[in-house]
Amino acid sequence: MDKLSAKDFTTSRGLDYHYLISNASSADISKPALVFLHGWPDSSALWASVAPNFIELGYRVLVPDLLGYGGTSKPTDVKVFTGAFQAKDIIDICDHEGLNKIIPIAHDWGCSVGSRLWLFHPDRLVGLVHLSVQYMPPTGIEGPLDLVKINDMVESSYGFRRFEYQTFFVTEEAPKVWEDHLESAWTIMHGNAKDHVKTMFCTSGLMRKYLLEDRKTPLKPYAQNPAVRDRWIAEMKKGGFASPFTRYRSHEANVNGPVEKDIPKEQIIVKVPFLYISQDEDQVCIGKDIARPQEAGLLPDLVWKEIKNCGHWAPLEKPEEVTSLIKEWLRSKSL
Repeated sequence: MDKLSAKDFTTSRGLDYHYLISNASSADISKPALVFLHGWPDSSALWASVAPNFIELGYRVLVPDLLGYGGTSKPTDVKVFTGAFQAKDIIDICDHEGLNKIIPIAHDWGCSVGSRLWLFHPDRLVGLVHLSVQYMPPTGIEGPLDLVKINDMVESSYGFRRFEYQTFFVTEEAPKVWEDHLESAWTIMHGNAKDHVKTMFCTSGLMRKYLLEDRKTPLKPYAQNPAVRDRWIAEMKKGGFASPFTRYRSHEANVNGPVEKDIPKEQIIVKVPFLYISQDEDQVCIGKDIARPQEAGLLPDLVWKEIKNCGHWAPLEKPEEVTSLIKEWLRSKSL
């Protein structure tokens, strides 16, 4: 991402953020800034083949390392990951850089931050893009989540335990198990076998066993690129998994619940254009999940596109198609 400059900034709650940003002189001031938000367990590098493509169109581009990753603070207090607070961090950076109107473009857990940017700073958004994960409105639940019970319910609907991996991620041993077997971990996420991610992430005990045995499996073509793989391994070796897995513990603790319990329904409705991009081979984050917020009337200006022959990490596997879909949507909405 040589078209972007690396910067560091301390937010109003004292957290250090590392981010990449395009030059203001190359931007059309009438256009919103595009804010790219990665998920687990990535960094700003997830967007290396996507974000720079929008600079030539006149958009200002901001790509932060989110909490727990890259050069950004790595807290292990679950409350620090409260969605409203993370959204405010992003607004702090935008204010520092003079970015007023924005379009968050989010993947995976980044979609939680994207959704909270709408919930708590709707005046700043003129659009919202989610990849893999649907719009995430408040759940209405205030207490901690029972992950086993959730998986029991999901299994009765889908026939498999879609979120079984989360029961491992919230354990004390999970960070060290992942840190000690990073090459094996890379193959867990990016293996090329049919139903590989579903098998690894949704089978009780299998992921832990696979890692402890330091097993490997053939990779998808994009994941064989040494520059991509080695960069990720180096980043995670340096930063570790304690903070990334704290994000899952914060989910289990339901830190968002008390903060969001009084948000009126009218505020939950996304009143700006919303682009949802799913992938037909993503068996954990399933495209049809978007039907729930859509049928609830929360996405009145929804465009849903699905990328074929693509798994969960679309910005790595199909960056050209991701770029094309976002460009087409921006044009169609005159954004």
